[in-house]
Parts: sequence; C-alpha cells; structure tokens
Amino acid sequence: MDVWVRQTENTRFFTKFHEVWNHLNGRYGARFRAAMETSFGQERILADFDRWCLDTGLAPLSRHIKRFDNRENKNLRIERTETVIETGKVLFPDGQDTPVLISQFLTYPDGYIDACDALAGCLERFAEYDIGRNRVRVRRLVF
Repeated sequence: MDVWVRQTENTRFFTKFHEVWNHLNGRYGARFRAAMETSFGQERILADFDRWCLDTGLAPLSRHIKRFDNRENKNLRIERTETVIETGKVLFPDGQDTPVLISQFLTYPDGYIDACDALAGCLERFAEYDIGRNRVRVRRLVF
C-alpha cells in the first residue's frame, strides 16, 4: 500500500497519481484496478486529470479508473474498519504519510478524517487478502 495523505493542488496530485498508476500497472498488469470516489462533484477531477495528461504529453487514464458514487455517512464507514484494524488485518507501512493516517485515526472523530475514510473505501473493495498466496479477492460492487 502506498500512503499519500495531502491537501494539495491538483497538478501535484495528478503527478503522484500518474506515477503510482504506472508503477502498479507495470507490476500487476491486468490484475491492477484503480477507483475514485466521484460523489459531490468530484467527477470533475477526472476530467481535469485527463486534460493535464494531454497537456503534459502523457496518456489519459480516466477511462481505466472505476468511478463510485458514495453518499454513505463517512463516520459509519470509518467505524466499520475498527474490528479489521484492531485484529491486525491491516498493516500500515513505515514512512510515507502513515503517521498522518494513524494520527487521524487516533484523533477520530475530531479533526480531519479524509485518510480514515479513504482507507475505509479501500477495505470495502477487498473482501479477502490471502498473505500465503499474495492474492486479493475483489468483492463485486453493486451500485
């Protein structure tokens, strides 16, 4: 897992997303999937991302990104992660922005909770991770 928790301008996010996309797509090929929440006008970010890609001479990627519209209460989603985290089924990588993610969990529900919500969204998309086989079983989502 790559933990990147930032409030930043779009171009910096687009650069990082494209870099991570290329790394993971190169490593996992057809098994790699990406998703982005498009609730509350966030669909616009993907259009801006494609324009940025074209402007910088990179291939647009938005057609490969699964869109999901999530209007469920963030707090409910985050609270469902409690058992999974407490039982040690989520391992947080050292470094990167992991301290920010952990800090948001420790100060929940006060302060920022976007990283907690993003992790909850990731966990919703994976029903099972088998360490022995290094495989992830993806749950089918119904919208």
